[in-house]
Amino acid sequence: MTTTTDRKNTGGRPPNYSLEQVHAAITGLINCGTPREEIDAAAVKIVLCEQHGITKGIDARSLEGPVDHVLSSIAEEEENRLIQALPETARASIESVVGSMTRDLQLLVARQNAVCFAKAQEECEELRRDKTNANWRIKELETQVHDQAQQIADLSDLNEKKQAENEKLQSDVTDLRNEIELLRKARNPVDQLLSELKRSDARDEIRSVISDIMSAVIEDEREQSGP
Repeated sequence: MTTTTDRKNTGGRPPNYSLEQVHAAITGLINCGTPREEIDAAAVKIVLCEQHGITKGIDARSLEGPVDHVLSSIAEEEENRLIQALPETARASIESVVGSMTRDLQLLVARQNAVCFAKAQEECEELRRDKTNANWRIKELETQVHDQAQQIADLSDLNEKKQAENEKLQSDVTDLRNEIELLRKARNPVDQLLSELKRSDARDEIRSVISDIMSAVIEDEREQSGP
């Protein structure tokens, strides 16, 4: 395995161990039969301190990244070795099976994609219809609002017209009442005479005037009928 030595620690001081030393420590643990799941930063720190002379003051947490990296690299190397150890016929069979499975998987995904696409198209068409219906409904409501506003305006004009006519009628009624009152006060001479006759203090004077008038009339008739 090719590793990089003296890795830079961007979080502070450079580590006083190399990636090769970490790799060697982990390899040693594996060779000693240590299970992979038990190999961690603390176990690697012990090996580095005891077998590679690294100071015990190093922080085990700084080893977590390098340990994970090395474990992944070792696992990948082992997998590659196992694959390379396969017979050529087995590789060809696997590639054929994988190729067939790949096609089947592609067809499965393609069919699902076609179904999803058709469903999406249907939903889009439904949304377009809903939008068209909504626009039509909005236009219809706007027309109704406009018509109602016009009706209200017409009613307002009619109300103002009726109010003006009512005011005119009230004015005419007032004028008629005033005229009646004036006519009532301005009585004719006969009514005035009758009213005067009803007054006791004026009866004698009126009778005297009437008597004089009648006498004058009689005298005129005598003169006209004389020889």
